Amino acid sequence: MSASNEEIVRHAFESFRHLNLDGFTAEWRPDVVWDVSGYDGWPGKKSEYRGIHEVLDGFASYLAGARGFETSGHAVIHVDDTRVLGLHNERRVSEDAKPVMLEIGVIYHFAEGQVVRAEVYTGHQNARDAAGLT
Repeated sequence: MSASNEEIVRHAFESFRHLNLDGFTAEWRPDVVWDVSGYDGWPGKKSEYRGIHEVLDGFASYLAGARGFETSGHAVIHVDDTRVLGLHNERRVSEDAKPVMLEIGVIYHFAEGQVVRAEVYTGHQNARDAAGLT
C-alpha cells in the first residue's frame, strides 16, 4: 500500500531533521519546484528552484550560513487530496551570533504520490492563509 501524502511529509520532516537529504527528497518528482518567494528574507539568489539538484543546492547555501540549525514543533495538516501543509519552527544562530527563531510553513503539492511543488512561507498563519485554512 502506498504512503499517504501526510505520511510522505512526516517522513520528509524526519529525514530533514537528521540532514538525510536522500530521505528528504525520496518522494519528490525529479522536476520538483521549490518556491521560497513567501519566505521573508530568503538568503538565496533566487526565489524559485527547479529540480531536485537545484533545490538541494539552494538548501546547501542556506544551511551553510545557519549555525546551530534545529527544527521543532513539526505538524502535518491535510488540506485536500493534492495538498498538505507542513508547519515547523526553525532555530539557528545568525552570522552576528544572535539567535533567530522562525515559524515556517510549507504547502506541498502532490501528483501521483510525489511532491511536484512546495511553497515556503515565513509564519504559520501566512502558510495557513495561502492554503485556504484561515
